[in-house]
Amino acid sequence: MIKFYQYAIACLFFTLFFLENVQSTLALEGGTFKLNLGMTFPDKVGGIDYKTGTIGSAGFGVKSGAVRYEFEFKGILGNIKTPGGDILFMSGLYNLYYDFEGLNVDLVPYLAGGAGLTYAKSGVSQTDSSKPKIIKRQMTVGFQIKVGVNYVMTEAFSWNLGYEYFRTLKIKNLANDNFKAHMIALGVIWYIG
Repeated sequence: MIKFYQYAIACLFFTLFFLENVQSTLALEGGTFKLNLGMTFPDKVGGIDYKTGTIGSAGFGVKSGAVRYEFEFKGILGNIKTPGGDILFMSGLYNLYYDFEGLNVDLVPYLAGGAGLTYAKSGVSQTDSSKPKIIKRQMTVGFQIKVGVNYVMTEAFSWNLGYEYFRTLKIKNLANDNFKAHMIALGVIWYIG
C-alpha cells in the first residue's frame, strides 16, 4: 500500500511538472503561497461524537486572471468525545479557485473546490490505559468546497477568512462511514511574481 509521504512526494513532482508545462498555455500572472489555521465544528460521524478539532494547511500554486490553481497539504486533527482519543487526517488536495475580482478593491470573495488523497489514522482510549490505541490507518479520497473572502493588503499580500467543507469516501475504521467536517480558517496568501 502507498504511504502518505510517497503520495506527497509524487504530488509535489506532478505539481512542479504541471506548472512547468502549463506556462505556455495559460497567461500566468505569477505564483501563490498560502498558510491557513482553523478549527472544525463538533459533529457526529459513524456513531462517533467529535469535539472541536484543529486544522492547518499550506498551499502553493499559480494565478491566471481570476482563476487560481493550487496544491494544498492539509492536516485535520479531530478530537473524539466518546470513547476518547483522536483521528488524524493528512491530505494532498488539488484545488481550483475563482476570485470574484472587481466587486470591491479590498475585499475579494472566492469560491473553490478540490480533491485528492487523504491518509486517515484513528485511535481510541483503552479502559486499562490512558494512551490511545491505534485502530487502523487507511488511505482514502478526500474532497472539499471552500467559500470566503480575501482582504487585499498589498499587491503581494492578502488575509483570507473562509468556510471549508471537507469530506472523505467511506472509511472502515469509522463504522464504514464518511468523515465530514465543517471548518473556519484564517490565513495569509503571498503573491509571487
